[in-house]
Amino acid sequence: MGKSNNMSDELEMDLMNFCTVLEAACVDLKQQIAQRNGVTEETENKETRPNEEAINKLFWETQHGSRGDYQQTSKTANHNHATFQALQTYLKKHNGFVMLGSFKYWLFSSNQDIIGRKPK
Repeated sequence: MGKSNNMSDELEMDLMNFCTVLEAACVDLKQQIAQRNGVTEETENKETRPNEEAINKLFWETQHGSRGDYQQTSKTANHNHATFQALQTYLKKHNGFVMLGSFKYWLFSSNQDIIGRKPK
């Protein structure tokens, strides 16, 4: 590109300043709305952990693997139940492995619609 002229430079600076002011106003507005609705930064970022009692109600089958026995469940076996979906989503957010309650859970890399678990 060629030399930029002063008029273009001034316009770019004005635009950048406008964007900075606009961004600050948006952040302020978001904080005001959150405050009115009782949402704090902590509750906004809080992650919902699946309920262990509900997880235990899913259909689990005992399997025999190279590292011993474990249990597995699947989207199909649970008819894509909301509890299965919540656990699957939680696992995906945690790179496919979590410890909840008395079990460690994982997603199968070959099929993420299958979840395994083993006592800690």
